[in-house]
Amino acid sequence: MLKFIGAVLVTAAGAFAGEMEVCRLKDRVIQLTELVELLEQIQLYLSAYGASTEELFKMLSSKQGEYHSCFQTSSSELTQEVCAALRESSLEMKDALADYIYDFGKTTLDGQLQKTSILMSDVNAVLRSVKEKCEKNTKLYRAAGFSIGMMAAVLLI
Repeated sequence: MLKFIGAVLVTAAGAFAGEMEVCRLKDRVIQLTELVELLEQIQLYLSAYGASTEELFKMLSSKQGEYHSCFQTSSSELTQEVCAALRESSLEMKDALADYIYDFGKTTLDGQLQKTSILMSDVNAVLRSVKEKCEKNTKLYRAAGFSIGMMAAVLLI
């Protein structure tokens, strides 16, 4: 009876490990989707409102989200503070976004909109590949976790 309970627990642990990997992939998709939405908001605020850097960061920090929380600044060095917050975070594509923010406001409005479009296309490409990987590997990770758990249970018995 004790061996059976141990085998069930080992199998469940393997299945849990597979499920954790699936959750990690889904979290990447969620973060990248939020980043695309953030870039769309930046593009909208720049093109429609012509907002200054301070106004833009204030509007972005008022929204909720993992990326939006990095835009809460308290010093006069807005871009440097946001870059530091982004680089310290564990967000997807944090370095690309930090580089984009570091150069923020150093070009004309058209140049800034072009940089935003380039970064948005890069993020969309990564998002598509992560979604494909998530769809392709979800069943694989779940089955592999369960199978490895079963193999470990059989070997222990």
